[in-house]
Amino acid sequence: MPPDQQKPDRDPRNSPWQRELRFEGTGRRRIARTPIFEEGVLHAVDQTPGTSVWALAASTGRSPTTIHRVLQGAALHPFLVQRVQSLQPDDPPRRVPFAQWFLNQIAADMHFASFVLFCDEATFSREGVFNTHNAHMRALNNPHSTRPRAMQQRFTVNVWAGIVGDSLLGPYILPPRLDSHKYLVFLQEVLPELLTDVPAPIRRRMWFQQDGVPSHYARHVHEHLDRTFPNRWIGRGGPVAWPPRSPDLSPLDFFSGVL
Repeated sequence: MPPDQQKPDRDPRNSPWQRELRFEGTGRRRIARTPIFEEGVLHAVDQTPGTSVWALAASTGRSPTTIHRVLQGAALHPFLVQRVQSLQPDDPPRRVPFAQWFLNQIAADMHFASFVLFCDEATFSREGVFNTHNAHMRALNNPHSTRPRAMQQRFTVNVWAGIVGDSLLGPYILPPRLDSHKYLVFLQEVLPELLTDVPAPIRRRMWFQQDGVPSHYARHVHEHLDRTFPNRWIGRGGPVAWPPRSPDLSPLDFFSGVL
């Protein structure tokens, strides 16, 4: 058949991305890394930055090593996706005034942050935290190790912790179902004991911070804080409002918990 009447080659391996070269005498095939191929890989990553190397390798017929080399040549590094707090549309305007107030306090007293007791609670379950990417069993043969999950008998632990200056307070186990009355007992009876090791100069100037969960928002809780920390507490309905859904503004960081 004359060349001009030959049917177009529909084999995807012969596309511009799939130019094949055969090594003489080896029987091995290697697909050349052409500029068109590399541009195609980079374009695919630009369109979908979260695509995996294995997905690109499967769609192009190349090895993951080849894809890695293309991405490394373009200085594209894999970065882990971070979990962050979900915000409502009206949250940023409420976070900015607090951030400005805090910066103004630091401008007036560079040690101000050391006098703020940041505190929070987190709920941990029986299953805890398990990262399969960091769990390995090294052996000559696969031991098929397992880890039970979804246990029938479940329980949770409600943990409180605080940070003021260089002092870590807690952790302290709170009742599983924390209401405003139980939280007030904690503030009146437990918190003073936790503060005994904090230097007296810090306790005299200390600010108290809490978030706006329902157990913190009760009137009798606010009245106790007004007496104990007059004009020196941060929280929902307090002298200084704590912006909602802002665990990232606190130095406390729970990997797994309900903030």
